[in-house]
Amino acid sequence: MTMICFDEIKSRVTIRDILADCGFQPRGNRIPCPIHGGQNPTSFSFTDNTYICFSCGASGGLIDLTEILLNKNRKDAIHYLAEKAGVPWQDIQGMTIERIPIRAIKLSPAPGVDAGFLELIIDLKGLELLRHAYTWQIQCARKSLLKGELSLSEFHSIAQYNEYLLEDLDTEIIRTNYEINMRKKVLSNERKISIK
Repeated sequence: MTMICFDEIKSRVTIRDILADCGFQPRGNRIPCPIHGGQNPTSFSFTDNTYICFSCGASGGLIDLTEILLNKNRKDAIHYLAEKAGVPWQDIQGMTIERIPIRAIKLSPAPGVDAGFLELIIDLKGLELLRHAYTWQIQCARKSLLKGELSLSEFHSIAQYNEYLLEDLDTEIIRTNYEINMRKKVLSNERKISIK
């Protein structure tokens, strides 16, 4: 399997290309901010792979801007950039475990058990399991590198891609934990009301 180096994608696709895809036609390296929609023609400054807005403070790289402007999650943004760069997506896709639809599990909650709360718990456990799988892939790649089975660039491709996925996963875990805590408060308040 061919490993993808993110530097290869970044060398073929620039922030200027993404801005053009979104309808912006920058003449130089400064335009009004496409993120907050400002009018100052010099507030948003960019290079081939980085940007900063001096008005709203937004900053980041090529993948970050693709996520924001095209309203994609990190994985979809990488997929989009890989296609735009002419890098076969299956090469990147093969580096990671695809998500299994956790909600495909059929629930038969006991009487009095909130099915929605149960689904959130299953989602959280599935996300935590997936997080372990991504981390495990990075550890396996590190061992293969030490054994000489992978080149340094192949290792960086695997590690970098899984780290991007871990960032998204951590956000989902935080959101799911928040929903669980809010659901616990609602259930607790309902019990207090039913006792009175």
